Amino acid sequence: MSLSQRIGTLAAVAALTVTASADASRRGDLAGKVSSGRSPLPTVTVYAYELANLELAKTVSDSQGGFFFSQLPAGLYKVIAFKRGFAPAVLTLRRASTDSRQFVDLELVPEPTDGRAKPVSFWDVRSQIPGDVLRDIQLLEAEAESWESQPIDRSTVRTASRAPARIETRMGATTGVRESLDFGSADVASAEVGVSGQLNAFAVAFDGRFSELSAQGSDFDRDSGATSGSSQVVSLKLESKDRSRIQVASNSNRLLNSASDAGDIDFEHHRVSWSQAVGRNGRTDVSAQYTSENNYFREALIEPVGIPDASRSLHLSGRYSGNVTKKATIEAGVSYREREIDYTRVPSAFGGLMPQESVELYGRGGVSVLPAMVVQYGLYSTLRDGSLSLSPQGGLMVEFGPNWRASTSFSTRIDADEDQERAQDFLTSFYGDGEVCRQNERYCYELGLSRLLGANQQLSVGAVHRKIGETQRVYFSDDFFNRLDSIYLVDGDTLPELKFELTRRLAPRVLARVQSNVAAGGGGLFRSNGATSAAGTTPYENNVRYLVTSFDTQFEHTSTGVFLAFHHLQQELESMTGLQQTDNPELELERLQLVLSQDLDVLHALASDWAVHLNMELSRGGATTDGLVDGDELRKRVTGGVAVKF
Repeated sequence: MSLSQRIGTLAAVAALTVTASADASRRGDLAGKVSSGRSPLPTVTVYAYELANLELAKTVSDSQGGFFFSQLPAGLYKVIAFKRGFAPAVLTLRRASTDSRQFVDLELVPEPTDGRAKPVSFWDVRSQIPGDVLRDIQLLEAEAESWESQPIDRSTVRTASRAPARIETRMGATTGVRESLDFGSADVASAEVGVSGQLNAFAVAFDGRFSELSAQGSDFDRDSGATSGSSQVVSLKLESKDRSRIQVASNSNRLLNSASDAGDIDFEHHRVSWSQAVGRNGRTDVSAQYTSENNYFREALIEPVGIPDASRSLHLSGRYSGNVTKKATIEAGVSYREREIDYTRVPSAFGGLMPQESVELYGRGGVSVLPAMVVQYGLYSTLRDGSLSLSPQGGLMVEFGPNWRASTSFSTRIDADEDQERAQDFLTSFYGDGEVCRQNERYCYELGLSRLLGANQQLSVGAVHRKIGETQRVYFSDDFFNRLDSIYLVDGDTLPELKFELTRRLAPRVLARVQSNVAAGGGGLFRSNGATSAAGTTPYENNVRYLVTSFDTQFEHTSTGVFLAFHHLQQELESMTGLQQTDNPELELERLQLVLSQDLDVLHALASDWAVHLNMELSRGGATTDGLVDGDELRKRVTGGVAVKF
């Protein structure tokens, strides 16, 4: 049998063994076993490589050949098993969601040798394996050869039992110019650094991103109205072989904005979390978060009453998740939040400091009632400032054959005392981050349908209908300097939303993904307190619309890709006083973004470790009744830079 036939057979055998096994792993995990013939293989390096985002996870099989990946996001993966002396196994695996439970069997065949011919080299099949994985395996082989070249004595054996440290470093820098609504034209510069690797029994990953902004034309001067700012995001992750994990993240931002009466804008968020496996199928998670902001949530183009001038909050949470039986899963948790809000510059009804406390208890789970049907259930209870509410949840997921899957879910909030006015909260979120239906909404219904169109293609459509229960500010960019790309949802808004996603392989090495979400609704009572409302707290009816769509193309095994995104946000307030008004406050923002990335593998000596990046954005719009901007005036952002991995 030729090498290509043998590799093809291995890939086919591996692909046929992919099964969605509820018994093999807990919710959200990918587990498996590596063997050769009938014997399990220990110390096999197993990779899970996400093809669209080029994200790499790695583990080592235990004494029974078992391996485990926790909470792998949805996407297309190549799962690769490697051990010296064996031909590698490579398979393509699709994960429908982060909650998918899957199990794979991988079979390794010893490399053939006839005593004269050189054993089949791993590098003969490198075309099937992503570059990031190849570089890591090259390090493994180099380390193994280094140990093999040393004299074999007792001291060497004891030393060699501990694997040498393997470190990968990533660095990048960009610079450019940008124009925005709140600070005009400015020069921007940013740098990124990442370090990851295996240090003894721990997998270590550090990431940092640093950005600086300075007004064009002159140095920062408060008297001239110039603006300057900075943003720093750092994170550290440690994970041991027993699946315990510690994560520390810190996000600090500041914008010196003398042109605004509000003054400087600060935002800080710090988080520490610890996760530990319990038994074979359970896990506990504990986290502590501290957030402090000054003027960050205010100064929007359209702003409701009740937005704090400053706030500080401490959030503690813990949860347990695991398998109760082979067919049932459960998750239970508790969280406590203490918040201090400063309403210094708003009407006296909110004036001064206001402390808030809330406690949340929840439990949810799922049970497989049929081989292709899973029933989900849950109950959230929230106690905030003496006001109690309950939020039951339920859902159903059904598979129709090997290619179709349908799901539905609902949640509704029930206040314990309907006559008592529930204490209102102010929440923030990034669009697309986390679950669509949350327990703070009055109700939420969701439908979804997905079809596997081929080995590398999937189509998903869905619909969500929800009624908002708290004032929310939804951000459509996680960039601190793009904070005005946001809209407000208020208590009483109803918001239907349609979702579409298509993943398709355009060529053997080109993977494309199209996503689009559109929503239109409102109807809630919006009392404006921003500059766009001459009447101060005049009541308005809130109306919002948004369209978020993106096209992402990635050339596999390289850093080359194209990303195109378009955002259209619109918020309009209609007077509820019965008087005809021609200057109702209205916000309309549009943003078009194009990101190009090209690796430098054309320079043979650099391989694919170097890449160039170019980011271009055009935006326009703003508030149409306050004279802040010309609605048709285009604002641009152009940045470029290089990145290297070694």
